[in-house]
Amino acid sequence: MVSLTVLTWNVNGVRARQGELQALLESDRPDIVCLQELKAAPDQLPLWLANLDGYWCCWHGGKGYSGVALLVRTERFPSRPAYDHPAFDFEHRIVTAALPELTVASVYVPNGGKDFDAKVRFLTALDQFAAAAAPVWRPERHTHRERCPPEGAQGQRDRTAPGGTDPARTRHRTGSR
Repeated sequence: MVSLTVLTWNVNGVRARQGELQALLESDRPDIVCLQELKAAPDQLPLWLANLDGYWCCWHGGKGYSGVALLVRTERFPSRPAYDHPAFDFEHRIVTAALPELTVASVYVPNGGKDFDAKVRFLTALDQFAAAAAPVWRPERHTHRERCPPEGAQGQRDRTAPGGTDPARTRHRTGSR
């Protein structure tokens, strides 16, 4: 039985969250990290972040919009994974890594508020892509930890606004694939 720690986090701007990301990587040491909504191109990242010590990194983003990253711990996976972007990815919304016996993806799905048909097209293409990329990984345990100020604190995001969900990180640990 293989056990992996996978962390996924919509950072809503990775440069603003780089200190939190560094602390998280040092404390939790996840095997795989999926980041969404980078809002930065790879050349906008500080060097230490672009080439994180102890991780194979693929940063896939554009200036100020969208973007995803996929980090794979070198101690767990000594060979650099093959990173890819499927043909249907037009807005820096998906990056995959081929690992031994497993393909993982960091995905940032469009919200559909401006163009619902584009969201449906993306999800349909993602479904087809996932069906071809077996095996499918399903977490056994799911833990959600809030990464936002307490209620009433300054800077609280409006949860009712489009895209107003609280920034959160989700950690998955699995005992099998």
